[in-house]
Amino acid sequence: MPFYYDDKKCLFCIKIISIIDKKKKFKLSPRILSYSIAMLILLASSIAIVSTRQSVEVNILRVSGTTYIENSGGMVSNMFNLSLVNKTFEDKKFILKLKPSSKTKGASILMIQNDSLLQGNSELKKVFMIQKNQDVIDQNELPLDIEVFIDDTLLRVFQINFIAPVRR
Repeated sequence: MPFYYDDKKCLFCIKIISIIDKKKKFKLSPRILSYSIAMLILLASSIAIVSTRQSVEVNILRVSGTTYIENSGGMVSNMFNLSLVNKTFEDKKFILKLKPSSKTKGASILMIQNDSLLQGNSELKKVFMIQKNQDVIDQNELPLDIEVFIDDTLLRVFQINFIAPVRR
């Protein structure tokens, strides 16, 4: 008995019904196999992308067009942009710290805006400065490590170059 759709014969349905009536076994064709493999690859890559992504993304870049600023009191400062993206719905607290080493002697981080809360599902852009005492600077480019902590857990360590004149 053929299947009718809007008073027309449904060719796809007729073919399926004829296959069922003849009691043919399912045959795995190369086309079905290749499409199945392609679907599995797409599904596996989607799962891998979602499961390996970080919940917070952080970037630190030098403010464009600046090298260093000489302040009164013998301090030299470099200005940086901080960009944070929270991909979760929970609020996160972040902290920037200089990694302790012999190069960080006399250096400190000064946040321009003091709030350190990253709202859930949002992006935050901040400006901060690293200040260093001019007396302890012995190189024009001094590599420093900045540790970024999210909820008291180390997320990433950035290596930046502190640029300053040598005055000796």
